[in-house]
Amino acid sequence: SALTRGMSVTIDPVAFWDRVNRLREAWQAERAPDGLWKGADAVVIVTGSANEDVLYSKSGALHTWLLGYEFTDTIFVFASRAVHVLTSSKKVGLMEPLRSAKNATVPLELLVHDKADNSANYAKLIEAVKSSHAGKCIGSLGK
Repeated sequence: SALTRGMSVTIDPVAFWDRVNRLREAWQAERAPDGLWKGADAVVIVTGSANEDVLYSKSGALHTWLLGYEFTDTIFVFASRAVHVLTSSKKVGLMEPLRSAKNATVPLELLVHDKADNSANYAKLIEAVKSSHAGKCIGSLGK
């Protein structure tokens, strides 16, 4: 990927926020128990390490749609009042300008992956889920 080959990477903030808003609107419109998101109070998208044996990944496709690139080892939490991202410090640096974009509609909380102990970051993500709507049901992408 461009991230691992040292290429210059920039994320289009207008496209990012437009697509985040489209995803959030679709989720909010279909949150009912009988809707597409089956009552999800938050949407969690996890992308693990790069795997060349996997030809297609829904989470990777979502990253590419949102960011223009696949961010491996990254967790997105789409909550009712914010978007939370846990990823490497390099990727946080790439996403930092998105926080102050003119078309940002909700706070973007960026957490840096702690290789020694990520428990504090996980606690923040769990709290984000618990404080989103009823905080009981998580939506994710099926395989």
